[in-house]
Amino acid sequence: MEQQPTSRAGFALDITLAAMRRILFCLPVFFALCSLVHAADPDERVVRALSQSSGLSDQEIRGNYNACDSGVTRSMTVCAAYQNRAEDLRLNDVYREVLKNVKGTSAEKKLIKAQRAWLAFRAATCDYESDGWTGGSGHGMIELSCLSTHTRDRVKQLEVYTQCKQPTCPGEW
Repeated sequence: MEQQPTSRAGFALDITLAAMRRILFCLPVFFALCSLVHAADPDERVVRALSQSSGLSDQEIRGNYNACDSGVTRSMTVCAAYQNRAEDLRLNDVYREVLKNVKGTSAEKKLIKAQRAWLAFRAATCDYESDGWTGGSGHGMIELSCLSTHTRDRVKQLEVYTQCKQPTCPGEW
């Protein structure tokens, strides 16, 4: 018996089924990799700093540091506090590096002044942005998320300055 050529529709179906088999084969690997990412331990430097400044226990921080999408307000707030503290520690590290680069120059005092002004701006902005949540259970989480976002942006700005190793660099863009 002679074999009939496969129709276009049959050919497309064969390709679709093969693609689906590949996807189904890869899904367990994908989910295993995702669980490894989510299973990462919290940064102990952040846990210590947060527990010292907030009154949260190390155990509560470790149990909720990655629960920002949990839907449980307390867990989400602890997670937001963890992220904020992590960003703040990163900011301090980068700021110290930039400050070291301009130490003893006219830019040193200007950087300090700019950083203090930025800190006031961040606090006022996040106070304003979270005002609608005042008195609600989500207020702290909203304010912490705002602080983290602004801090992350400031770190990016300061990281540009870390590339400068000469006193003439600030403002040369």
